[in-house]
Amino acid sequence: MKLGKSYDSLYYELLLSFKNLKSKKKYSLLYPIIGEKYSKSKLLICGRSCNGWINTWKINDIDANINTIIKESKNISCNTWSEEEMSKYSSFWRFTKNIITNYYKVNSSDWTQYFTWSNIMKISPATGGNPSDDEFNQQIGICKKILKYEIDILKPKYCILLTGWDWSYDFIESLGFEPIVKPNKIIVKGVYDYKKTRIIVTGRPEYKSSLKFLNSVMKYMS
Repeated sequence: MKLGKSYDSLYYELLLSFKNLKSKKKYSLLYPIIGEKYSKSKLLICGRSCNGWINTWKINDIDANINTIIKESKNISCNTWSEEEMSKYSSFWRFTKNIITNYYKVNSSDWTQYFTWSNIMKISPATGGNPSDDEFNQQIGICKKILKYEIDILKPKYCILLTGWDWSYDFIESLGFEPIVKPNKIIVKGVYDYKKTRIIVTGRPEYKSSLKFLNSVMKYMS
């Protein structure tokens, strides 16, 4: 499934804005990875940002190589991803596998093909870790547009933001999602509807019971 030229234009806008940041770090850019069988689940899973990623570049590369940076990110997203590459030891991916195999009753051998993975922050330090405050603020405005576009074009039935409320509230407040319930609990932070998509905001799955986390989220998946 292709996201189209209008989507790519947002990535150009993102990089051209980000180049105004004064930094000598290496960065990575994530383009959504759409599973071959996404249409069978219509599930969009969003994290915060990549904790290290494959393609790397510096801010002073943007002017001369912006097309290459975006093209490489798109090429990486077209790969077929195995469970090993998605890191079976990560709580993020353990939850994703659990929701696919339990809620959708998918065979565990190819669960990685049944969803789309994206992050709310598209640019992150290449060596790992989350964006700094400056890096976050430099991209959040355009990342809001990108998330809305992803939901509009992918039309997921469910969009699960495994981000924690502190990372997602700016997106939720500014994009006009209709609140269904605001549980304000440890696991599910809020549930919203946008067109035909149910958006579930959760805390981070680390250090929480996998079964309790899974059941708390599935409660809001009708």
